[in-house]
Amino acid sequence: MKRIATLSETAVGQSWLAQFATGADQVAAAAMLDAMVLLDHEEVAAAQRARLASVQAKPYQRPFIKNRIGLYAEREFAEGRIFTEEWIVGRHGKRTERSTGPSRVVPVAPRRGSSRVGSEGPTANAIAQVIKGRPKSFTSHPGPDVIRKTGVGVICIVTDFIGSGTRINKMLDLFWKSPSVRSWWRLGWISFAIVTACGTRRGIQEVQRHRVKPEVVSEFMVPAVGDFEADLVARWTDIMTRYGPPGATAEDRSGYKGSAALVAFTYGLPNNTPLIVHGSGGGWRALYQGSIPSDSRRAFHPLTDDERAGNAIERAGFDLDLSIGTDLATMLLVLSQIRGKWRQGAEEEISERTGLAPDQVRTAIARAQAEALVVSDGHLTEAGQTAIKALRIPWRRPDIPTDENPYYPWELRDPRVSSSNRRLARGPR
Repeated sequence: MKRIATLSETAVGQSWLAQFATGADQVAAAAMLDAMVLLDHEEVAAAQRARLASVQAKPYQRPFIKNRIGLYAEREFAEGRIFTEEWIVGRHGKRTERSTGPSRVVPVAPRRGSSRVGSEGPTANAIAQVIKGRPKSFTSHPGPDVIRKTGVGVICIVTDFIGSGTRINKMLDLFWKSPSVRSWWRLGWISFAIVTACGTRRGIQEVQRHRVKPEVVSEFMVPAVGDFEADLVARWTDIMTRYGPPGATAEDRSGYKGSAALVAFTYGLPNNTPLIVHGSGGGWRALYQGSIPSDSRRAFHPLTDDERAGNAIERAGFDLDLSIGTDLATMLLVLSQIRGKWRQGAEEEISERTGLAPDQVRTAIARAQAEALVVSDGHLTEAGQTAIKALRIPWRRPDIPTDENPYYPWELRDPRVSSSNRRLARGPR
C-alpha cells in the first residue's frame, strides 16, 4: 500500500493553517502544504550519493590518466575568491598569473555574522562518505596544486537544493575568476558538474546557462506555484497576496527572486518558498523555524519508489491498480504524460508534474522503448497509444445550466448576417 505524507495534518501544519480564514483560504493553504516536496537529512544525503555515482559512471573525455572528480560543498565565500593567484615567470621569461592556495579548500564555514553552519555541513559529510567508498575516483575540495598533481578533470559542486540558481552561479563565477581554471576549461582539460538532491526546473535551467555550461543532475524535481492548474495557481496567488508578513513586495511574497518553490526540509525552510511559508513578522508565524519539531517529522519519512509511484498516479487522477506491478504502472503513467513526443531532457518536466524521481522517468522510458511503445524519434507507436488509451480521461460535453423560466420569442426575424455560404462583401481585414 502506498503512503501519502501530508504536511497539513501535522501539528506545525495545523498551527500554521489556523492563521487563515476558515473556508476557502484554509483549503487553499492546506493544498499548498500537501503539494510540497518533503525531504529529511538521510534522503537528501542518499540522493546526493546516488547522483555522484551517476557522475562518476559517466565516461568523460579527459586527457588525465587518473580521471578524478573534485568535489566541493556549495557555500558562501566571504573573501570573494576560492583560490589565490600569484605572478610567476615562465621558461621564456614571460610573466603569467597562476592560481595557488591551500592544498584543500575549507569545506565548511559559518554564515556571515553568525556562528551557524548552513546546509554545506551535511553536504560535506555526504562528500566524505562518497570519497571513503571511492577514494580513487573522487577528491575532496582540492586546491589548484592538487588538481594539477592528481589529474582532476571535473570540478563538481554538491548542494542540497537549487532554487533560483543564484548561489551556484556565484560559486561558478568564483571558479571562473581563477586564471588557471579559465585556462584549463578553455583547453578542454576540465569540465563542471553540479549535483543536487533537488531543484526547481527554472533554477536548474539558470545554472545550465552559465558560461562554463555545467552538467546538472538532480534526484528530485521541485514544483513551483505556477506549475499547477490555473484555478489552483489563482487561489494560491490570492492567499500569498493577502496573508504573510506585512510590507513585502509582490515578488518577495513569492520567495527569493520569485521562485515560489514548494519544498521543505526537516532541517529548515529555504527562502525560495513563498513568504507565507518561511516568513515571520507583524504577527505572522512561519510554518516552522530551524528544524521541524519532532511531533511533525512523520510527514517527512522517506517514500519508497512504490509509494512515490502511487502518489504520482493519484496526483494525475488515474485509477491505476499497482497490482499490475509498480514498474509497469509507472511506465504507463509516464507515457500518458508525454506531450507530442518524447524529447531528451523531458524527464525533468514530467518529474516536476508527477512527483516521480527523474531516474524513475528515465527507467520507464527505457522500458517503453525496449517494448516498442516509443520509437526512436520519440513518438508513441500504435501499441503505445493503445496501452495508455484507458488512462485518458474521455472528453464529456459540459453540463450547461438552463434557466428555470426560459424565454421563447413570439416571432422570428431574418438574421442580420447572411448564411456562411454567401460571399463576403469585402475581403477579410
